[in-house]
Amino acid sequence: MSDDDIGTVRWFGESWGAPVNDPRAKIDTPLGTRCLECMLWIKNGDQGFRIDGGENPGFSYFHKKCFLAAIGAPDAD
Repeated sequence: MSDDDIGTVRWFGESWGAPVNDPRAKIDTPLGTRCLECMLWIKNGDQGFRIDGGENPGFSYFHKKCFLAAIGAPDAD
């Protein structure tokens, strides 16, 4: 598997043991950004995702719980 195989989703925080937690896709916690779903600041200790903006330039950041709730997936915490 190459770095091209990991897609455009990146994750931050402590691993929660999901397939998305490929160590090559881990980024530093994006302090100073807001979760696009709840609009709260992302802080040390948070877990979450950075999603490529696709056709929109830039990235979107989400807390893990916010993202999973938005897509209707249960959070195993």
